[in-house]
Amino acid sequence: MPWLESLSFEHNQLIKIPKSLLNLISLRSLNINNNKIAKIPNKIAKLRHLECLYLGGNQLSKLPSSIGKLAELQEIDIIDNNISELPCKIKKLKRLRDIYIRGTGITSLPSFLSTMQFNDLTKTISFK
Repeated sequence: MPWLESLSFEHNQLIKIPKSLLNLISLRSLNINNNKIAKIPNKIAKLRHLECLYLGGNQLSKLPSSIGKLAELQEIDIIDNNISELPCKIKKLKRLRDIYIRGTGITSLPSFLSTMQFNDLTKTISFK
């Protein structure tokens, strides 16, 4: 199934991302919202065509720095996780337009975000 472009594992009680998923190199949208995932593997960078990544409602405390290698990423959802800061490598994501951070431990925005262009900053980046 290397041709698969969209995949949702939403509400499946997953505790980790299946290794086989990281071989779906044509994937453009991945939804793993509302599971029990505590760590995103660095190998997520293999999904280089990924445009949308939905990680909300898990048990994440951080994002891997390899997220900065997802050059096509336009939208990322980390709502309702224990993440307290965004990795600085996120500034490499030139296509990123939407970051959803409500319900995280993030209390202030990193300065590098001011140089990025977003669709609507008031809706895109919201706090608790």
